[in-house]
Amino acid sequence: MIVPRAAWDTSVPQPYELPQQQIRRIVIHHDAVDYRPGQSGEEKVRALLRGVREKYGWSDLPYHYLVDRDGRVFVGRPERYAGDTHTEYDPGDALHIALLGNYSKLEPTAAQMDAVIALVVMKADQYNLTPSAIFLHGDLADTECPGANARRHFSRLDWARLLAR
Repeated sequence: MIVPRAAWDTSVPQPYELPQQQIRRIVIHHDAVDYRPGQSGEEKVRALLRGVREKYGWSDLPYHYLVDRDGRVFVGRPERYAGDTHTEYDPGDALHIALLGNYSKLEPTAAQMDAVIALVVMKADQYNLTPSAIFLHGDLADTECPGANARRHFSRLDWARLLAR
């Protein structure tokens, strides 16, 4: 299920003064922020938005899509705008997808993994991307992102087989 921006963000949108981009790759992240017990995906995404605005001064979420523990996909930053990062790599020309939570501590849920895989397959098809255009954040920068537990799950995937469906 894809949750549109209007369903979770009732604030006045920030003006976009961001570089526009063409999608040439997909990068998978985690937000590395713990879930509070009982916290909904909507609450988590809203808290993340507040946090990046306050901590980094970013006008929006750094990710285009965010996936909660129930496997719901939340629309974040519009795809036509480049993502943001606080690590040393160029986030431009990429679709950024994040697992909500800290997967250095948590195990991704089956619903979450299924949703991320389905989203990556859908977007790779939309942008005509090959498996060589799918990355984990830690493949591109000096970071464990998307967390050791998520990394283990992703290492078992055969993107060529999944994209060939």
